[in-house]
Amino acid sequence: MKKFNFNKIVFISFLIFSLITFIFNFDNKLKADPIIYAEQYYLLYAKSNNFQSVNIEQNIFYLQRALMAPFAPVVQALCKITTQEQYIRYKYLFKMHCNFLIMRSYIQLASRFDKEEVYFYNYLYKEMIIESLKVAKYYYELALPYWQEAIKEANNATTFQKYKIDIPQWEDEQAKILSGVYKYDEIIYSRLENLLKNLAFLENWSDSFNQ
Repeated sequence: MKKFNFNKIVFISFLIFSLITFIFNFDNKLKADPIIYAEQYYLLYAKSNNFQSVNIEQNIFYLQRALMAPFAPVVQALCKITTQEQYIRYKYLFKMHCNFLIMRSYIQLASRFDKEEVYFYNYLYKEMIIESLKVAKYYYELALPYWQEAIKEANNATTFQKYKIDIPQWEDEQAKILSGVYKYDEIIYSRLENLLKNLAFLENWSDSFNQ
């Protein structure tokens, strides 16, 4: 009588289970709705944007794709649209909001690498801080064009100012951009000025730590 090989049975069962799982998951992916529209990318951003596990780079990617993708049919808009004028305003505010969020995300990334004050004992980490400041500078400079685009789209939406949409956050955002409540260009330039001052100091800093 042939000896019962338990390990072989377990191994074969595992392979079969793995194959079934793969086919099931693959089939589900085929059935899933393809990501085509701007609103779909925006909803991916909204879904991933949480305080527990924020992935800023991923969120920026979703928002950038949202700006490049075509808009969904009107019935699939993120709020109820009843007139053509309202729909045009909706699209302007959508682009304003995405640019605004990308700008803030880049500032958030820059802040992780920026250093507002340089102290005498920082000399030991001089090269590391220099590289960190260069990364911060790169992100601040990336943020500026998106802020300018947000302003442009906010101004474009004023042509249809009386056709408000039912997304209070976007309406409030536009009002604060146009009224100057939001001054992100000043914030960015101020941080860049301080960063460049610290960078110049560090690059010309002589070794005086041990004197």
